[in-house]
Amino acid sequence: MANDDAVEVTGEKESDQETGNPGAKRMKATIAKHDLLFHSTHGLCRVVAVTESAQSAEISYSLLPVSSNRAKVRFIIPESSLENSGFSKPISVKEAHAILEYFKTGDKKDSECGQAWTQSVMIWTESCGKSSVKDARKRQRLERSVKGLASELAFVLKITAREIADRIQKNMGSIANINPLVLAALSNVEKD
Repeated sequence: MANDDAVEVTGEKESDQETGNPGAKRMKATIAKHDLLFHSTHGLCRVVAVTESAQSAEISYSLLPVSSNRAKVRFIIPESSLENSGFSKPISVKEAHAILEYFKTGDKKDSECGQAWTQSVMIWTESCGKSSVKDARKRQRLERSVKGLASELAFVLKITAREIADRIQKNMGSIANINPLVLAALSNVEKD
């Protein structure tokens, strides 16, 4: 049966010791039809349906990417898997500015958490690193993090991903030698 009403989703994140994230806390969101959710790889997606299974009484969300794609991809995510799926509500404008400020200082508050912050910390850490990323998976994760973060910040701040990449690079000016792989990922932010 279809349910177009808002549904409150509560998922308990792993404890601070398990995740290593001192800002881990309860995620609480109200998700309704037509809401936008963001995924670092798939980009912005719209909730096109909220359904409840007759057998298990579990809520599922049907998500459709906002960008036009030829494959007509649709994601169906059960409520119990929403937090682990990588989909989340887009960050606020205030959070977007805090992330850009983080790239200037490298200082992050414990209360600042979520997918966008995880990507930011990973990019900052790799920027400061002297070694090149030889592992192909790690390099790919870095590239996806840069593209995902840039596209989410671009959406929230209503500017292009290229402008975000330029701001991130400018803000990281305090790092003497930015890792070349991070610079390459920033320069390729709009390429597929």
